[in-house]
Amino acid sequence: MHYKKILSFLSIALLITGCSTPEQLDSENSSSGQIVNFTSNSSSSKDDSTNSSKQTNNSPNTGNSALSSSQNSQSPANGSNEDEDNSPFSKIETTELEKFTSMFNTPEYNGFLAKSFDKAENIDFSRILQNGAGIANTTISDKEKEDYMAAAKVHKIYGSLIAIKKSSLQQYIKEHTNADLQINKNFLGKSWTYVKNSDTYYYSNFSEPENKYTCMSGEKSGNTYKLRFRIDSDKHFGENADRIITLTKDGDKYYVNSNMIQWEDFCDKNQSFETNLGQNEKPCQIFTYQADTTSQKNASIVIVQDGNKVQDINTLVSKGNDSEYLTTITGMSFCDYNADGIKDFIVIGKSSFGDSLVLEQSISPDFTYEFLPEASEKIVDSIKAEKTISAVKAVLLGDKTSFYDYKEAYSQVIKLSDMSSNENTKLQYNLIYIDNDDIPELVVDVVGYGMSIYSYKNNRIQCLMYQWGYGAGGNYGYMYAPQKGVLFNHNTDYAGAIQYDSYMTCPNQGELSCDFSVESIMFKDADGDGEPSEEELNNSSEIELYKEYFYNYTDKEMTDDEIKNQVKEYEKLKFEEISGTLSSKQVLEKLK
Repeated sequence: MHYKKILSFLSIALLITGCSTPEQLDSENSSSGQIVNFTSNSSSSKDDSTNSSKQTNNSPNTGNSALSSSQNSQSPANGSNEDEDNSPFSKIETTELEKFTSMFNTPEYNGFLAKSFDKAENIDFSRILQNGAGIANTTISDKEKEDYMAAAKVHKIYGSLIAIKKSSLQQYIKEHTNADLQINKNFLGKSWTYVKNSDTYYYSNFSEPENKYTCMSGEKSGNTYKLRFRIDSDKHFGENADRIITLTKDGDKYYVNSNMIQWEDFCDKNQSFETNLGQNEKPCQIFTYQADTTSQKNASIVIVQDGNKVQDINTLVSKGNDSEYLTTITGMSFCDYNADGIKDFIVIGKSSFGDSLVLEQSISPDFTYEFLPEASEKIVDSIKAEKTISAVKAVLLGDKTSFYDYKEAYSQVIKLSDMSSNENTKLQYNLIYIDNDDIPELVVDVVGYGMSIYSYKNNRIQCLMYQWGYGAGGNYGYMYAPQKGVLFNHNTDYAGAIQYDSYMTCPNQGELSCDFSVESIMFKDADGDGEPSEEELNNSSEIELYKEYFYNYTDKEMTDDEIKNQVKEYEKLKFEEISGTLSSKQVLEKLK
């Protein structure tokens, strides 16, 4: 794989050797990836090319257009301020901008500015509707609540329940996008619950306030509008960057066509990249924002895919018992140093501690990353010469270019785990057989605090569990049925008044998640709120089971009886405790 590095104003390609396969380690010694090239709406000039990449103020530079020069795909490709039919764009006056400000601060339209999309089919309507969008019903009858809880497999409603009829949703989409989309019961995703007998979607709303926006500038050509909106905040970069939205006017109606978050505003283009980290086949963009002396005190990094944030990369560094954030990022590289086939982050920069390092390792294909502060500090202290990407890689990987089998891969995980421990950590390992193949699973146990489990599938590490807590708060720990692929956890709440039994099976990729669970109510819940009061506890026997709830978290449709029968089958299995019993030296000896 080759990475192309493009300077922000020269379009010069520098080819840097990288990984040829997902398992092959990235071996370049400098920042890797393609620096994101942002096409200007207006023609480039010497002044444009000399703009500092460091954030120096809270408003983007503007070009000759009414919109900022940092427009992304919403800008005309030829930079001529003309749309596809060559009609000239004209600047929108203040009174019309004020009208759009009012319009997009209503519940009806506000949600369209939350996330990027390039067409109606790619709009996240689940996000747009989470505060009702002006069409939700908030007066829910007791019968509706019962139907919702039955469909959602819950016995208590958290937050404020809102309801949107399927017919109302179809009408809303048509009136706001002019699109005829196919709507099924899963249209709004797993955060919404569809109830068939009322043909209605329900959502537990926690009344998170929407952002307020100001329409700063705009252009129009015929019935096409391009508008730049700014969040009412003292920061205007990253998730708070300006939005450029396009509309089509039809009579008195406005149809929303697209919205693009301007991630490139104020980013450091020398430390911002386009690359594929390995989670899926699509490229992603990594944007870096350096600290300044006003609104941004810390440097920050965000991963963006399809125009929306998928993850932040932590820039926290530690020294002893103190911690600070990077203020300046001077180098970045992506390479697989934990053997899972996904690129991990190496970030070097400056903090109040001086030269500093951030390591963020991939845990799951869903862009889950975990930072390694102790390992970062140890590596910085071990490098006596200049702190460079190549020097860091030498400590992490030595001369290794790939991991050939599970023994080498597990040895690398053990190396990272040891580097990430400290004098207060009791770290123990084990090799167990959770599923029925010939390769054991690796247990990494921070004894009494956190459990990690790694498997080896398709020539790479699969992290099944990463530092899942136990030993406190009523969590008894984790068990497994040897070679059956089933894990079990018993947890309690309210000093045992509520008990949870969870059953998990090994997924094809990513971390474990609960497949089935049983919630046991060990007190007389007189008021039906699902939580024990002191009076209820006093009136209940400590050992008496008053009620059980069975839950199915899989994608399979199952009746209550089928769920109970599945749990009974799991209960027949013989489970053993998962724990670490070996030192790193002992487990490495077993892996030889």
